[in-house]
Amino acid sequence: AGSGTPPTRRPVPATIALVPLQDGLPVAEIGRTLAHGLSAWGSVEALPIGRAKAAIGANAARGSPIVDRCEERHDHVVLCCGLPRDPDPWTEFSLSRADRIIALSAGGPVPEWLAELPALRACELAGYGIAAGSGALSPWASALEPVAVHRLEDGDGLASSAALARSEE
Repeated sequence: AGSGTPPTRRPVPATIALVPLQDGLPVAEIGRTLAHGLSAWGSVEALPIGRAKAAIGANAARGSPIVDRCEERHDHVVLCCGLPRDPDPWTEFSLSRADRIIALSAGGPVPEWLAELPALRACELAGYGIAAGSGALSPWASALEPVAVHRLEDGDGLASSAALARSEE
């Protein structure tokens, strides 16, 4: 018997920033797979970092009309970002604009620069290519205090991307 109160669900995000925390993570592939998974709940646009960076150049303010148009035309928008340790206007804009941030990590030591990014606090942390039960994300979880932690299988990108994007608190 329950308390009569329905479980709390986080709303399905309209705009998701997908941000790598280390070099070599397949952000574009994961972004495409995430977009594909989200398509079960409406139309999706994934903005790859190369295309987005070329469109806005050094002016982050140019990102707003691009994302506004995508949000007007689609139910969900996935913003593929660069490494926040090497800030670029697109990544900075995306982190400030997103309804939800999914930070990707392959485990290992947590870099010092992560402490300088409060925008990543309470993100969702997704471990890529990490063995279940290895504890490889524990230091990252301590540093980021994520609202949720996910494990992505190496090679499948985000096979469970729909569950990741629609995850409950």
